Amino acid sequence: MRLVSGGPSCFTVVSSCKEGTVLKGLNVLKDGKDPVAKADSGYPAWLWTLLDPKEPPVEKKDQLSIHHLRSLSREKIRAFALSKQTKY
Repeated sequence: MRLVSGGPSCFTVVSSCKEGTVLKGLNVLKDGKDPVAKADSGYPAWLWTLLDPKEPPVEKKDQLSIHHLRSLSREKIRAFALSKQTKY
């Protein structure tokens, strides 16, 4: 995937391989064939946004809000629990 300039502030996402290219090694079925790349218009629009940042950065004034602090606490608890489960 790459960005192509369409003007001063307009970018379009373009696939990294051409239409009809055999994508070797992406087959997940035992007796299946490797998939063939489609044209960019053949894929759903949401596919091109998967690598976009998920959350906007938190503003300084919101860092001390109770909702933000609670979400941080939940994330720390989940990370701690996960680290205890995956012990050597």
